[in-house]
Amino acid sequence: MKISNSSTHLILHYEATYLELPVQNQFSPLITQYMDGILEVLHKAVLEHPRTYCLRVDLKYPLGISFDNSNVMSRFIESLKSQINADLNQKEREGTRIYPCSVRYVWVREKDSSINHHYHVLLLFNKDTYHTLGNLKASDGNLGARVRKAWASALGLPIENSIGGVHFPKNCGYYLHWNLPTFKMELKAVFRRVSYLTKLRTKDFSDGKRNFGCSCK
Repeated sequence: MKISNSSTHLILHYEATYLELPVQNQFSPLITQYMDGILEVLHKAVLEHPRTYCLRVDLKYPLGISFDNSNVMSRFIESLKSQINADLNQKEREGTRIYPCSVRYVWVREKDSSINHHYHVLLLFNKDTYHTLGNLKASDGNLGARVRKAWASALGLPIENSIGGVHFPKNCGYYLHWNLPTFKMELKAVFRRVSYLTKLRTKDFSDGKRNFGCSCK
């Protein structure tokens, strides 16, 4: 089924599977183009990093403040990449063995009753570099802290003013092992989880801005 309006032409999906992969069709309809984008990012991730760490995170704006969200996700991703590069460079200077780590991502923009939009995000890393968030109470030195700092940087706020805007959902981490027999099962689990991002419900097409973004390389 296709829908159209002033900003988009979408193909909607209602079935329980997509390309033989399970989806959360209780939130249907799902947007086919978004599912295709997610699959492409996952494929590129495991081709470069056969052991991939997948992380789900939700990003929200502080309450009571209206923000211009035009380029906020670009700023978030660039800040996170910069922190990852700085971490690897420091470890290399210290003589620690490092593994290259491309940061890939998928994000969707949504809006319900709030004055601001919010974002559901999938981040992908080389599992040999990062395989866990670390202590979520830590303010520095682990992946969870870097994600929080990246969101604060994107908003142009001190981290203490934006920390509540980063939410790591329950069971937010998944692994993909391209070279293991478990890969297909792992892929099914990841794709079912992130198919939630592709739901049509709560997507905002009224302002002509993007509701979906993903890494290209």
